[in-house]
Amino acid sequence: MPVSRLSFLIFSLATTILFACARPRTGAPTKPPEPTPATFRWELIQCEYVGTYDSRRFTEAQLRDTLRLLLPGGFELPSSGTVWKHEDIAGLDIGELDRQHTSLRARLEALDLVPIQAFRKLRDDLLAELARVHRLTRLTWQAYLRPVVLREYPGADACKTQWAEPLIAGGEALVGAWRRVNEESRRNNADPDRLRRIFEEQEASPDRLKFAQLEVMAFGWWNCANALLDRHSGPTPEQEKAFKDLFLRIDSESCEEP
Repeated sequence: MPVSRLSFLIFSLATTILFACARPRTGAPTKPPEPTPATFRWELIQCEYVGTYDSRRFTEAQLRDTLRLLLPGGFELPSSGTVWKHEDIAGLDIGELDRQHTSLRARLEALDLVPIQAFRKLRDDLLAELARVHRLTRLTWQAYLRPVVLREYPGADACKTQWAEPLIAGGEALVGAWRRVNEESRRNNADPDRLRRIFEEQEASPDRLKFAQLEVMAFGWWNCANALLDRHSGPTPEQEKAFKDLFLRIDSESCEEP
């Protein structure tokens, strides 16, 4: 082989090795960036907390919105499902009820949550609960004037048999249901004799069917169907832990005696 040819090969090999050594190693470990600590104060149930979080991962606004999701009662319909006086039936405004539902739903959907599946699932659960309560409340309000609409309510078959059907039938069927629900109330009341006296006075009244409707609707139908709804009564231990785990550390915790 000529000397010039050999020199060229040696030069090419040396150049290849040089570039290979100079090229950065893509698999080399890199040091993660340092957290950017920030302080957040919050209350949950009977405790006050101060925690330190990494503000590069999420914002204070996201923490506050996620906390709103955890607190009980923040996304409940303000309207009651029943009335206590017959003259209040005329004031039931289904349009206003629908507006309350739409507004609460929009507030829930607008929350800027910390992007963790547990909190996304909780929002989905609360949206579903809100829809169920709205549907039950809406049909119950309609049923004060047209009891037959209670048959349209999905599920709660035992409630419909025991309470909706007497409300639809009216007359003595309604009075019989009224007597049953009143007797049940007496068994759970500290002053059953007072409830019995009120019932006997109302039963003798010309308006007894109105009294019967109010009590069967509230303590029979509503209590029965409402008890079947899943309610968010506050954060579960798992949800509370998931929120605390967002913090680098909990700096202080102060709880009141229950």
